[in-house]
Amino acid sequence: MSTQAYQKLQKAVEHVFTVSEVPSTFNKSPVNVTLDTSGQCTLKWGLIEMRMSEGTLPIKLPAGECNLYTFPAAVLDGSPTTLSGPHLDALGELLVALAIDPSTADMMLTPDAVGAYPIHALLVANTEQSLKLAMRLFQSEPGAFSFFHSSRPAGTRQTSSV
Repeated sequence: MSTQAYQKLQKAVEHVFTVSEVPSTFNKSPVNVTLDTSGQCTLKWGLIEMRMSEGTLPIKLPAGECNLYTFPAAVLDGSPTTLSGPHLDALGELLVALAIDPSTADMMLTPDAVGAYPIHALLVANTEQSLKLAMRLFQSEPGAFSFFHSSRPAGTRQTSSV
């Protein structure tokens, strides 16, 4: 039996992005989203209230997390689920807002531990929902088409696209 102490192989690498202009935010308060890149691109957020369009009831997206490689699988309020309906729409709107807001666009330029960007993770998920969201992101930010798989370690950001 080894007497060596346990050593964590890699410390968590988390980036917090605050977007103040989620187009459909009901309560108009800033929304914090954490991108954990220590393994695969995993988004984490607190409770978010959104109104998808004028005259509609607000949607509450419970606190949760989503590994983008398994989108639309997520964990909401501690329970595994597959996002659908209003929850899927709300997370999609949040991701698009993060991608187009100049103050948070770095999120899409932050590679995970294997060098993949969030857009790559959605494409690898290869579900109808992940591909639709990836296409929305490409339409919102055409420069994402030029993102290449990074050889930089997690915790570093690409400062410009190729």
